[in-house]
Amino acid sequence: MDYQSLRISLLQLALTKGAAFVRAKVKHLISGSVQERTFRAGETIVEAEVVKTDMQYTYKDGDAACFLNLESFEEQRINKEKLGNSFLLLRDGTFLQVHISRR
Repeated sequence: MDYQSLRISLLQLALTKGAAFVRAKVKHLISGSVQERTFRAGETIVEAEVVKTDMQYTYKDGDAACFLNLESFEEQRINKEKLGNSFLLLRDGTFLQVHISRR
């Protein structure tokens, strides 16, 4: 599985002859698609820390959008490719909550 923004919900833990497995629902947080997935016992996944930060959109700078962190007053640039179509909807002064994934 490639490393993306996913939410995993446990569905079932089953023991079979010699092996245990976990059935889970995996939701892609960006696209919203949901699929069921089976993991073997002992299989690991990388857990990402997601930080929710209140920010204000300030301006476009070439291929990036500039946001002001309302807690630290630091400026954060996010590439428009990461924002997708949302980049076109941004207006100066818009307040929003940005989810930043740290692995």
